[in-house]
Parts: sequence; structure tokens; C-alpha cells
Amino acid sequence: MVTVPVQPLLSSQRHLDADEVGSSYFESTNHALKLAWRSEDSLWQFQYGLQDIPEQGWVNQRMDMTRNDSEQWNLSLTQEYYWGSFDGRISKILSETDEGGTYTLATGFSYTDGTNRDTGDNLAQIMPLTIDVSLNHSIGSWNHDFELQLVGERDEVSEVRNEIATDSYTLLNARGSYNFSDDLRLDYGIENIFDEYYEHPLSGAYTGQGKTMNGTGIAWGQRVPGKGRNIYMGVTYDF
Repeated sequence: MVTVPVQPLLSSQRHLDADEVGSSYFESTNHALKLAWRSEDSLWQFQYGLQDIPEQGWVNQRMDMTRNDSEQWNLSLTQEYYWGSFDGRISKILSETDEGGTYTLATGFSYTDGTNRDTGDNLAQIMPLTIDVSLNHSIGSWNHDFELQLVGERDEVSEVRNEIATDSYTLLNARGSYNFSDDLRLDYGIENIFDEYYEHPLSGAYTGQGKTMNGTGIAWGQRVPGKGRNIYMGVTYDF
């Protein structure tokens, strides 16, 4: 099944006289495109939208929205399995103004469930539920990203591989760059801003024995910790 409704909407209000108080009325043009596809156990949906709010020639309460173009898209999947249902969504919103630069909000997720059908054991090296949310701001030669990463608990591990369960954690990162020219760029950022202790679900483990582990106080089989707070700065030159 495929549906393609296109919905152009135009609302325009009259200009206010000089002695009239502005209202919340404003002019905007909107377009939307929607697609859907269904199979026996799954439903895919995609939506794309455009909005244009031109320069307004009269006073109104939405003056901060004028001279603004925005773009949105959304992709979602609903899947039915024998053990239940799965619902996921990826979306992006892009808003651009002449004075405030460009803002981009993006979200993404990933989830995998794997089982050995012969033994019933969980498959090895499977990442748990992971959600990423990022906000980007770009204006002129400046570009900044703020990223929030949420990783779920991993308790479905492979017994035959002696995998170790890990707890959930949340990380916040900030990155930026400045382009001096087409050939020269400055990069900087802070990873794991709050210095969160975490163990990456797919990282290695300490397996040394005897003198290799003496004096460290680290037990055999302990997960290798994830990277702590990391502040960096670098220059890139293309030639």
C-alpha cells in the first residue's frame, strides 16, 4: 500500500494599520508528502514536510519566526515478531533563518536481538538498545554539535563465549569547528562531559593472570572501562 497525499497550505493575513496591535496571525506555506508500505508483519511510514514563513510586513507575536524555512522528515517502522512488537523512529528537523543560522535536530536508534536457534544461547557481540539525539547549529564559519547517547543494559549475553553483562549509561558530548578557509579548519570538543564511568557492551575484558595482574587490584574478567572525559583540539589543513 502506498499513499501519496500532498497538502499545500497557505494562510495569509491582512496588514495591520499603524495604530493596531499585532496578533498571532502570520503567513506561512506548508507542504507534506506521506508514504506508507505494509507487508504481513511490518509497517513502514515516511513523511516529508516543508514550511516557508516569509518576511512579514506587519507587527505580530510571531516575529521571531519570520524569514524562516524549515524541513522535516520522519521514518518509522512497526514490526511484529513472535516474541512481541518492535517500534522505531528516525526523524530530522532543519530550520534556517537569515540571522540565526541553521539548526538541525536528529534522532536515531538501533536494537538487535540474536539467538542461536540450535542451542537457544544468545549471540555474541550484540549491542543493546542505543538511542542518539543530536542538535547541530551552524552559522557562518562556525559549526557546533551537542550529542546525547543513551545505551541500555545488556543482560542477554552469550554463555558459551563467557560474555559479561553491562549496565546502562548516558553520555553527553559537545563538538565544534571553525573554518578559516576552504583549506584550514579548527576542531575542538569535549567527549563524556560529566566524566561518566561506563563499560562499553562490546569492549574487551581483563583476562591476565599471575604476575600480569599483580598490584592492579583488577579482578579477572573485569570489563575494560570506557573513555573518561576527553578534551581535544586540532587543526586540519588540506593541500
